[in-house]
Amino acid sequence: LKRFDACVFDCDGTLVDSMEAHYKAYLVACAEQRLSFDKKRFYSLGGVPAGDIFALLGREQGSPDVDVARALASKASAMEREGHSMIKPVECVLTLLRAAIHAGLRVAVASGGERADVLASLKHIGLLEAETSLASSLRAAVLTEREVVAREDVERPKPAPDAFLRAAQTINADPSRCIGFEDSDLGLESLKAAGMTTVDVRLLTHYPRTNT
Repeated sequence: LKRFDACVFDCDGTLVDSMEAHYKAYLVACAEQRLSFDKKRFYSLGGVPAGDIFALLGREQGSPDVDVARALASKASAMEREGHSMIKPVECVLTLLRAAIHAGLRVAVASGGERADVLASLKHIGLLEAETSLASSLRAAVLTEREVVAREDVERPKPAPDAFLRAAQTINADPSRCIGFEDSDLGLESLKAAGMTTVDVRLLTHYPRTNT
């Protein structure tokens, strides 16, 4: 890490083991819209904004007028009721975050998720609240909301580079001097487009196999 100035992390599936929680929330919303969504397809769409996913499923399944706003609200409600309690930190990636902080690197998060969901997930694992036990163990490795970029903060979602470029900007880092961590193919494309060195966290030895 010493040859870099900063690290940029994706959130869902990278810093937080949240994919199963999101999938269950999607199923609740899809059932209301009479859409099907199998798990293999869900993982293949990693990094795609939820609204785009609902619209895509609707077009594919003959329901082009799917109520995307209602589906998003239903998914958000399902996550609030049960989803966030299922979320866990991805410890092997947090180890890298700790190492980055210890080495003096700047750190930011660039997610394709809705900002409310991303912040809730990061708070749940302690990365935004210093008073939690996990945050205490991370010591200085606690982010501020300013260092978190979400779907609403950029014009184009992944695989466009916008989120990672915006994240680098928030921490005053040259993208070419950043190393980025992702768990999805779209996210890795986005990192490459941003000119950052890429790490596919799915290849880490202790990465949760349920997320692949």
